[in-house]
Amino acid sequence: MCGASADAPYDGQRLILEDWGLYAGVPVREVPSPAMSSGAYQLSANEHLLLQTHTICAALGTDFGMRFKLSAALTIPVLPITVDVAHPPLMNGAGQNQTVDIFTRDIVPGQLAYIGWVFLDPSELVPGTWEFTVRSNETVLLQQQFTVLTSCQKLVS
Repeated sequence: MCGASADAPYDGQRLILEDWGLYAGVPVREVPSPAMSSGAYQLSANEHLLLQTHTICAALGTDFGMRFKLSAALTIPVLPITVDVAHPPLMNGAGQNQTVDIFTRDIVPGQLAYIGWVFLDPSELVPGTWEFTVRSNETVLLQQQFTVLTSCQKLVS
């Protein structure tokens, strides 16, 4: 089997979506990221699925996103990815509306990876469509949409 080189775009053929929805995890640290509306993103560990859903109730501390993995058969040590989180307008640190937050990270073949969003500030509690896109170079590997609501009754998905 021929493996991908670290410089070649990953074709997405071996990307596996495990689950999506509401999660709980343990915050590890903030990573500076100028392309994020808050200026950083939160790394967490031990993410576990609470509820598989596409409907999210906006509340402080709510953690939502998706887990996926690359085939362990890949012959590269890591795959650099870019994550775009498209959302309704959020005010960034410069006082401007921002509709896409971007961060990068490396994922390891065979290991479960989590990408998501935790509502940490009341200004982030914005209803609408939130879409997570995972890319390698310019190749879209995975997309997942969520509907965020600010007025929530019992949620069923």
